[in-house]
Amino acid sequence: MVAGLKPPVVYDNVFNARALGLCHDAAVAGGLGHACFAADAPKAPIEHALSSFLAELGDAEYGHVEYWARQEWKHIEAHADVDEALCAATGCGDQPGALPRTLVYPEHGHVLYLSVGPKVRGPTCVWDASAGGGGFGALTTVPAVAGRVLRFDGTLQHAVPR
Repeated sequence: MVAGLKPPVVYDNVFNARALGLCHDAAVAGGLGHACFAADAPKAPIEHALSSFLAELGDAEYGHVEYWARQEWKHIEAHADVDEALCAATGCGDQPGALPRTLVYPEHGHVLYLSVGPKVRGPTCVWDASAGGGGFGALTTVPAVAGRVLRFDGTLQHAVPR
């Protein structure tokens, strides 16, 4: 593990079954997919749940929260989360002749498992950066369990194999 990076942490039974159901129903009703909200102004039940969890962890200055919701278990390639709006606005150095931009990562990444089918294992895989350059070092594998939250350093590569 690179100095300064903390290992992933797993919190089980974060929300009771009723709260998980409300969050799941709200996510489905909201059309699933990608959403972003001001942490101090949650509107949907899932946004209130996320804000309350982050507040309990003492993440009082997290500004905005970006999340994805999906109702299918699909393969998600290894990646590190970045501020996608900033990246789109600046080009992230992708255009020919553009200077490379510094990517902005969240302080922490979180995965909240709301509803997990009987054949779903997840898992979420998180690699530490000991290989250097955001590479793949030691692997932590966390199975999907309803009510579980996985928290990890926001610069780390993570994936969901199917």
